[in-house]
Amino acid sequence: MIVSKLSPSRFLKSAGTSIHSKRFNCFLSTAKRGLLSRQYSTVVFWGDPAADKSFRSFVEFTYLGPLETSTTLVLHNAIAEQIADLGEQGFDLYDAVRGVYFGLRSREIVRPIPQLD
Repeated sequence: MIVSKLSPSRFLKSAGTSIHSKRFNCFLSTAKRGLLSRQYSTVVFWGDPAADKSFRSFVEFTYLGPLETSTTLVLHNAIAEQIADLGEQGFDLYDAVRGVYFGLRSREIVRPIPQLD
């Protein structure tokens, strides 16, 4: 279940979402890959910094091509909802993220991630 959504940052053009499920807690952060860049990525972290002692990066979805901020926020929310839904169905974080990844790759939205292929 999505337990918190940080308001999108107007300056950094970033978003964050915490997800807690039966099998895992995670945090998603979507931001520009550089202050002046139009390239965005979403990083999925094991653990929720507000609830867990252990918090580390798991995987990064790097979007293909420059995207508008509004598009990246829609993608961030869609990824968060899909991971939350899969977590509620009992999937572990790896399988939930992998399922989302294959959907994004099939639509050529993100770069390949060798650890998930």
